[in-house]
Amino acid sequence: MKYFFSIILTLVIVVCHAQVQRRIDSLKKVLLIPAHDTVHFKIMVNLLNAEKKVDLNEAIKTARKLYKLSENLSDKFQADAAWYLGMTLYKQGKINESIEMSEKSLNYYIEV
Repeated sequence: MKYFFSIILTLVIVVCHAQVQRRIDSLKKVLLIPAHDTVHFKIMVNLLNAEKKVDLNEAIKTARKLYKLSENLSDKFQADAAWYLGMTLYKQGKINESIEMSEKSLNYYIEV
């Protein structure tokens, strides 16, 4: 019986991983469509959240792109992007960089 539940759990994990990967692939396709930067920002946030479940290295790359994109937008977007980047860095154990981005995020939020 224990072996049976182990197999079922493994299958559930594989199916969930496949669903997340399909979502990531779909979001990447949507990013190729020309749109306003604010729309791309929101899509990238969804992409980042999906990638954090599968691959933290890809999530950090996306978070850095998100932060770069936010430089063309308002302080609110910069604050959000810095927060997302800081939290993603924290999940990967890059504490010093995480603190730096969190402080930037706080400063942007204070300005807003």
